[in-house]
Amino acid sequence: MKLDHVNMFVDSLDQSTDFYCSLFNLEVKENGVSSKSGRPFRVIGAPDKFYLCLHQAPEGPNKSSGLYNHFGVHVNDFEAFIQKVESLKIPILYGGVIQWPHSKSLYIEGPNQEEIEISENYGGGLD
Repeated sequence: MKLDHVNMFVDSLDQSTDFYCSLFNLEVKENGVSSKSGRPFRVIGAPDKFYLCLHQAPEGPNKSSGLYNHFGVHVNDFEAFIQKVESLKIPILYGGVIQWPHSKSLYIEGPNQEEIEISENYGGGLD
């Protein structure tokens, strides 16, 4: 079993698509309009790795953008990925790399103020 996708509301489909495609080398897989909400959505991803399903958030005081704590992504070359984050001028949270008992993590902020954890070891090195 493995994680299939993360589905989230975003303030701008185009801005979020550009951000995630640039950061994780993803590509657009599908565009559409939700039959449930009537709002546009976009699926981006990398086959056999993971997908993000981005839904245009409703406007106004009840908007739902970024309603989760964070999602984590393991990268093969942690140090090179940090350089990529810095070159893209992506906001780094919590003062930089966090050392956990079995791994390191970098927390960054996405275009909808969502938190993304980049981990050195898959599953935080717990297995």
